[in-house]
Amino acid sequence: MESISELLSRRARDDSTKPFCFFEESPLSFGELAKRVNRLASGLAAAGLRAGDPVAVMLANHPDHVAVFLALAQLGATQVPINIHLRGVGLEYVLTHSEARAIVVDERFAPELTPILARTAFDLLVWRGEPVPTESARSVRLEDVVAAGTAKPPRSAPDADHVLSITYTSGTTGPPKGVMLGEKPYLMAGHVAAQLADVRPGDVMLTWEPLYHIGGSQVIVACLQRGVPMALLERFSASSFWDRARRYRATQMHYLGGVLGILLKQPPQRNDRAHPVRIAWGGGAPAHLWEPFARRFGVRIRECYGMTEAASFTTINLEGRVGSVGLPVPHFEVKLEAGEIVVREREPGLLMKG
Repeated sequence: MESISELLSRRARDDSTKPFCFFEESPLSFGELAKRVNRLASGLAAAGLRAGDPVAVMLANHPDHVAVFLALAQLGATQVPINIHLRGVGLEYVLTHSEARAIVVDERFAPELTPILARTAFDLLVWRGEPVPTESARSVRLEDVVAAGTAKPPRSAPDADHVLSITYTSGTTGPPKGVMLGEKPYLMAGHVAAQLADVRPGDVMLTWEPLYHIGGSQVIVACLQRGVPMALLERFSASSFWDRARRYRATQMHYLGGVLGILLKQPPQRNDRAHPVRIAWGGGAPAHLWEPFARRFGVRIRECYGMTEAASFTTINLEGRVGSVGLPVPHFEVKLEAGEIVVREREPGLLMKG
């Protein structure tokens, strides 16, 4: 299985001019993406970051977030995705518990971040936008880091077994827990996401899910694996959802939680079926909404079940049985026990490291 960095290199070589990401009015090709990632990774290395360093990432959905995700993977650093809605004690807990020594952050989140900087162990603050001066750490602009980089990626390839990310749970049963994932779960998540979404040449994956969530970041990997572009939205908007799908000629849409119900509550339109989306894939489709959604919008639903801790997918429903999360994926053994779903890996490295 190719690594994330190898996938990016291959796409830059073989599909350089093909689009990788549509965002607002700015399409980004595979070749342009690779150049930015290489410069960013080497620039971060020049700024002192090394393989294994925990680096927090607090960015909204944007092509720069994609580049940061890939650059940190290329560098072999351990990224700590930060929910951009975290505030106060919750934000400080994740930043201190993860022992992040650097953060890449959008300047819009400075009001939430700056009050707690003195109590963190950051050596480096990389700002998307204008740096906020602080006595506790060095502040630089993301664009200056890119400008200081080189066209060649860092020489040392990351250890294949390195921890690619520490992703924190929501903390519903106690303090948030940092899920340690290697690169292999992300590669498998991308593979299964593309299978579930029935991705084919010429498809475009509409992506509104936050990239700090594995539901969003796995699409980055899937697009690299299949050589198709994503249409990246900054956030979910029910009122403009189908207009954006038409605008980017998207063929797949992701759903999670109440998204299908929210879209169904929108006033019916004559052009409800006038869009290119053919597959809605995700988790949490209520059985009573399944057929009404499919009829109204002319979209096939493909449901799944899974969690970040287990490479995102445990079961997938490829047959369309209403209300079902489907059958276990081949690389996991799945058993139902009293009050539990027990998942064991058939292939080493697909479950969380801790």
